[in-house]
Amino acid sequence: MIAIDPYDMEWYTPPEILNSVYEVLSTITLDPCSPVIPTVEAQTYYTVEDNGLVLPWFGNVFMNPPYGRDIPQWVNKFIKEWTIVSEGGGEKHPECRTVSSC
Repeated sequence: MIAIDPYDMEWYTPPEILNSVYEVLSTITLDPCSPVIPTVEAQTYYTVEDNGLVLPWFGNVFMNPPYGRDIPQWVNKFIKEWTIVSEGGGEKHPECRTVSSC
């Protein structure tokens, strides 16, 4: 991960990892925890002002949450959105795939 400011909670995904994400997902529909200046090519962005924790997620979701004490909230939101899809609820279908350089 790349940090612009070491005291900042925002760490950005390196381009080589994003390239792998684009290969897997083709299109990223939503980045629910985007910085104000987006670093991911997505159709829709939620910034800290939007608060992606309270808004619905949909489509192919790319999530690189802010680091710090809020990570459990982001993981719980991801699980909640995934559960809605796996139980057949609604038309919102977050795509769950992991991409790793390991």
